[in-house]
Amino acid sequence: MRQQASAFSPASVGNVGVGFDILGHVIEGVGDTVTVRRIDAPEVRITGIHGATVDLPLDAPGNTAGAALISLREALALPFGFAVEIDKGIPWAPAWAAPPHRAWRRWWPPMPCWTRP
Repeated sequence: MRQQASAFSPASVGNVGVGFDILGHVIEGVGDTVTVRRIDAPEVRITGIHGATVDLPLDAPGNTAGAALISLREALALPFGFAVEIDKGIPWAPAWAAPPHRAWRRWWPPMPCWTRP
């Protein structure tokens, strides 16, 4: 049985245009890699986060990867646990930092950080 697996998740862009909120596309070459290793202890541990530009939680319940694995363990009643290592390749930025779509400007109050079209 395999003891370790890695997955790459590419960065993506959502909300490509007004009325097309379900559309998006990936950005080639940029993404996160998560490596999960099976451990004997019946718990989920975040053993490391590399490349992050902000502090991300190392406690499994407070980390999205850890929380998902905790739910998986509980749903399947697994007698073993997981150790997770995360390699961040996607730079973090808060959603409010990105200027909104131009169509929003018709009804959304202007912000000083927005540039003119």
